[in-house]
Amino acid sequence: MPRDVSPHTDQPRPGAPPRPHRGLHAAFWDAGWIDHARAQAAFDDLNSHDRLGQRIHLALGFLAVGSIAGSTSALEIGAAPLAVCCAIRLWIARRVWGSFFRQPAVVAAIAAALWTIASVLWSSDRAQGLDEVATVRWIWIAFALWPIADRPRVIIAAVMSGFLAFHVGQVIQLAGISGFGRAPDRVTAWIAPAVAGSVLMLPLGLYLGAAWHGTGRWRWLGLAGSAVTLAGLAATGTRGAWLAGAALCVLVLVLALVSIRPRVRMFRALLAMGIVGVVVAGVVWSAAGDAVGARVAQARSDLTRAIEDGDYDSDTGARLLMYRWAFDGVRAHPVVGLGAGSFRGWSAQCAGEEGLDVPPHRLHDHAHSTFPHIAAVTGLIGLALAGVFTLALLRGAWLSVRTPDATGMLGGAALAVVGLLFVSVFDTLHVNSQTAAALGVLIVLCPGWRPGLR
Repeated sequence: MPRDVSPHTDQPRPGAPPRPHRGLHAAFWDAGWIDHARAQAAFDDLNSHDRLGQRIHLALGFLAVGSIAGSTSALEIGAAPLAVCCAIRLWIARRVWGSFFRQPAVVAAIAAALWTIASVLWSSDRAQGLDEVATVRWIWIAFALWPIADRPRVIIAAVMSGFLAFHVGQVIQLAGISGFGRAPDRVTAWIAPAVAGSVLMLPLGLYLGAAWHGTGRWRWLGLAGSAVTLAGLAATGTRGAWLAGAALCVLVLVLALVSIRPRVRMFRALLAMGIVGVVVAGVVWSAAGDAVGARVAQARSDLTRAIEDGDYDSDTGARLLMYRWAFDGVRAHPVVGLGAGSFRGWSAQCAGEEGLDVPPHRLHDHAHSTFPHIAAVTGLIGLALAGVFTLALLRGAWLSVRTPDATGMLGGAALAVVGLLFVSVFDTLHVNSQTAAALGVLIVLCPGWRPGLR
């Protein structure tokens, strides 16, 4: 199929020479060191000379991306055929991967991963450090999906299909089928509760993008999908994800106010979003209102006990300790950090020094917050590399918003990046397989340079 749009609107069309870039800074952030014409020609040649291989790669990529909405085992199984396909096609698709390794986010991610691996050398628990590093391997999914990066709509459809199955699982759990569900008091189907709330930022951002930036039926699909995803998010009982999802919705409302014209169309869009919000609230409260209310009351009680009584023996209280001890770790080892895998041992040491009787199950392997954890275990060097990766991904997200797309889903990929950034305050994204794989997918959906869409 022919390319129907050019790459990012501030970049030359395929076949045109790249614009000159001033200095290394512009070359990195704008992917100016990629020869756009040569990279596009590599994709065109691959699609022309290996159509069957591309179709198989596309189908297996669909399966792998859809598996992100499954359990960790389902993700491993669903992604394995894509890994095999990628290995078989290494030589055939060798030319397209040149542009992948020049993507700003990829360069930063590889540097951050290598530094995390190096930090195991001075870790107090190298076995746990190796487990933590093992999750970073999910960067490979971005590599494996790159030959089909010119078909982002298929990747997005895979995300939606996988999470539709996840919501069906939530409904089955709500129906009260005995033994079904990862946690009996949380409606998260087969995914761990905290991970379920975080990874739902991926479909939520995509649907909100369609509601904000799409046209015609795509906007209605975005509104309906947002309603379903928000209801599923509320049912997980993951309070940090609730806050992140609410912040993302507020951001979309602000964007709608600023960007949608004329005013009549804007008011219609806002009215539709408001109706969706009321419907979601009604459905969630009727289906899981008692559970949601109990989670809110528990959070209030935990905070009161921790702040007023110094009692940290609760989920929220333990997280407050984790945050504090993460910053203590940065102060103790500011440059290189404690080393990957050291956080639990460091927490136990801090508890002993403070005379706190913290039960073992309240000590965790990570800080329940992405950037404090990175700073604690890999120091300011690791934090700087993570910051470069985040900025590069946000830059690619901004370019995705500016890419012509009637569905609005590419703009939704940008919102998914922001949603994961919001939820990173409450969860350590890169140590969970599903959220790490979601980041890999977003690298492909929000690149610094993208091939012409097919």
